Amino acid sequence: MTKSLVSIIIPVYNVGAYIGKCVESCLRQNYQNIEVIAVNDGSTDHSGVVLEHYGKRDHRLTVIHQVNRGVVAARNAGIAAARGEWLIFVDGDDYVTDNMVETLWSEAKAADADIVFGDFYLETARKCSVMSNCLPFGGRRSAVASALLTNKLQFSLCAKIIRSSLFTEVFTPEDLKLGEDAYVTAQLCDKACRIALTGIPIYYYVMRKSSVTHTPSKAAVASKLSFIAYMREFYGDKPYASEGLFRHSFAAFTMNEYFAYLRMGGERADVPQWLLDYVDNTCLNDRDALKNLPVWRIWMLRAYRKGDLWGKIIRWGILKLRIALSFGYDR
Repeated sequence: MTKSLVSIIIPVYNVGAYIGKCVESCLRQNYQNIEVIAVNDGSTDHSGVVLEHYGKRDHRLTVIHQVNRGVVAARNAGIAAARGEWLIFVDGDDYVTDNMVETLWSEAKAADADIVFGDFYLETARKCSVMSNCLPFGGRRSAVASALLTNKLQFSLCAKIIRSSLFTEVFTPEDLKLGEDAYVTAQLCDKACRIALTGIPIYYYVMRKSSVTHTPSKAAVASKLSFIAYMREFYGDKPYASEGLFRHSFAAFTMNEYFAYLRMGGERADVPQWLLDYVDNTCLNDRDALKNLPVWRIWMLRAYRKGDLWGKIIRWGILKLRIALSFGYDR
C-alpha cells in the first residue's frame, strides 16, 4: 500500500528547553513518508537556533521564522506550507511516541475516516497517566459534538490525524488566547464525514506551571468568555442545536468554561448578562448537564450565583484544599 505524505506541524514560541526533544520524537517516526514543519513564532530565546540545528541534520524538517503573531498565526503558516494529505499538530513543549503517525494513519485508512483521535499520556512532575477518548453517544455529528463538549473526546488539535482538505474555510480566531484549538476542532469534527478512535496513547502532553493555562494573563482569562461566545455562535444554527443531548452537553461545557474563567481570577462583573442568565437560570437547573461536573465546581458556581463574596470564599477554599491535598492541576 502506498503511504500518504503526512505533515507534522509544530508551532514554536520560547520553548528552547523542550523543542529538541519534541522535534527528535517527530523525526524518529517508524512511518517514513513525513515532513515536519516547525514555525518559530518570533521566539526570544534559543528556540530558533535549535530548530536550525535540526533542520541542517534532517531534510524532512522545514523551519519557518516569522514575527510573533500568536499560536493561531503560527499554526496557519504551517498549514499553508504543508504538502501532506494528512496533518498532525504537536506543541513544541510536548513529544510523541515513535509509532504516532503509523498508528493514526493506519486507523484512518482502515476506517475510511477524515479524523482519527489518539489518546494522550498526561505527564506531570509527579506522574504519568492516560487521557482516553470515547464516543458514547454514537458517530452522528450531534453525538460527536456532545462528546467534545463533555470531554469524552479531547478538544485539543494534538494527538489527531486530520485530512488536510477539511481546513478549507475553517475560521481560526486570532484573538483567543485559550480555546483557539478547541474552536477549530469543533469546526473540523462538524465537517468530517467519519471520525475514528485508536484507543492507543501516542502523545505526551506535558503539564507545566509556566504554561499559559496555569499562569494566564488577563487577556487569556478574558478570552475564556470569548471562547464560550464563539462556540455558542458556531453551534447555534446547527440542525441539532435543539436536541436534548446536545443542549445538556452545551450547558455542561458552558459551566466548565465559566468555572475555569472564575478559577483563573476572572470577575463576575465582567461577564456578559446573557451568559450570567444562561448559567444561573438554565445551566445550574439542568440536572443532566450537572452530572458532567465535579461537585466542587457546582458548589462554586452556585455560590457565585448568591453573590461575589460567597463565590470568592468557596473559590479560595477549593484552591487551598487542592494545594493541601496535592491534587495537582485542575483541568
